[in-house]
Amino acid sequence: MLIVGQNSDKISKLKKKISKFFAMNDLGPTKRILGISIFHDRKTRKIWLSQETYIEKVLKWFVDKAKQVATPFPSHFMLSSKQSPTCEKEKEDMAMVPYSSGVGN
Repeated sequence: MLIVGQNSDKISKLKKKISKFFAMNDLGPTKRILGISIFHDRKTRKIWLSQETYIEKVLKWFVDKAKQVATPFPSHFMLSSKQSPTCEKEKEDMAMVPYSSGVGN
């Protein structure tokens, strides 16, 4: 559980109340939660959130799966919505293409 607030007295009281009902450990200031890195600058009262590790993991997965080519498409190559899958078979075939996974991530 992550407890966040501006009033340290209220946070301490809340921790005491919770500890009466649940076994808990105070791990100190949060550095990471749910894969998000948290950076604090108490002097300037700023907090930064970073998903750098997650982004690197996604990029590595796609780089490992990528096929190397000199140029991906000829310069005159044009895409059109008419090239989108129209029937179920085409949609199933496109589901096997990792592009949609990358966009989804």
